[in-house]
Amino acid sequence: MNQRSAPGTGPEGPAVAGVVGRHLGASEEPGASGDAPDRQSMGPTRKVRELTVAAVGLAGGLALLVLGGNIELRVNVGGIDPRWWPQVLGASAVVLAVALFAQTLTRPVRESGNEPASRAGAVRVVASLALVAGYVVAWQHVDFRICTVALLIALAVLYGARGIVALVIYPVAVTGLIYVLFDVGLRVPL
Repeated sequence: MNQRSAPGTGPEGPAVAGVVGRHLGASEEPGASGDAPDRQSMGPTRKVRELTVAAVGLAGGLALLVLGGNIELRVNVGGIDPRWWPQVLGASAVVLAVALFAQTLTRPVRESGNEPASRAGAVRVVASLALVAGYVVAWQHVDFRICTVALLIALAVLYGARGIVALVIYPVAVTGLIYVLFDVGLRVPL
């Protein structure tokens, strides 16, 4: 008669069952593997990054508040005027930056599970910012529709998109939607 017993209770004993369990992907007791990252080495770098993001957000929000308040009103429309939207965005950025400061300074650092920052990622961010800056400059001299399609195609290529949908259909459709919404629907010239 062939009877099977539960793992770790048969003649092979708990040691053999533990080895078999590890090879089959069974989890071990927490902290037993020794593969856990060192929290002390992770903490300061991540905290500095989050504080830097909060500082940049705070500076940008304050700049929007100040610059939005300096927008010249040609006609006093009352209520929502041209200053309103930049100031709402600036105030929102300030509130979120202060919340990020508070969270970063008061909560313990936890492992994020995200991939660590890489040089390639940093290059992509800088290239994206350069493309957007070039877009803003080009928009003054070239039609909105041409600049926007070119920007979206360049960003898609930068982030590895391939195919006709990502490189042609998506940029043209998004540009068309923005153009119809603002220029045709809201009568805001782009």
